[in-house]
Amino acid sequence: MVKEYTEIMLIYSNKQAFLAILIADSTEIIDFKSWWPLYFKKTMFSAESAGRSIPKDGRVTLQPSKFMHFSHASISPGVVVVKDYVYGLLTRTFHIRNTWKEMIALPATTAYPDVKRPILKQKMEDLRKLSIYLPQDVNVQQFYQEIFHWSTCDKDVPDVA
Repeated sequence: MVKEYTEIMLIYSNKQAFLAILIADSTEIIDFKSWWPLYFKKTMFSAESAGRSIPKDGRVTLQPSKFMHFSHASISPGVVVVKDYVYGLLTRTFHIRNTWKEMIALPATTAYPDVKRPILKQKMEDLRKLSIYLPQDVNVQQFYQEIFHWSTCDKDVPDVA
């Protein structure tokens, strides 16, 4: 199923504008969580509301759920223009980059370098309950049987960053 979605995205995307990769194992999952703060801001105010003369409660932050139209141009990397409505008249500009001095280097550190992370006991119980609804496909059954043998824990282990 995932393979079919990947093929659809790659075949039918305009101009083949992005790359989709099927992940084979945990060594291919990169550590995005500790990478992105090096290059991007956590909280972004619109350029129109970022001045000192604007009170804090009047500042507009970039919240993807509040806007419906996003534009980005390669001639101005790190700048996102948003609108409240698709093709709306009111625009807001956000500078999302932390630094403009260096080029962005893609992350290379793997997210899970050592071993598989333990699953919460409650989540494992939920997965086991779900197992009666899984397709009888050999690959699906094999995948879930491997998961059912993972170690479990009582509470989430925080990420080390």
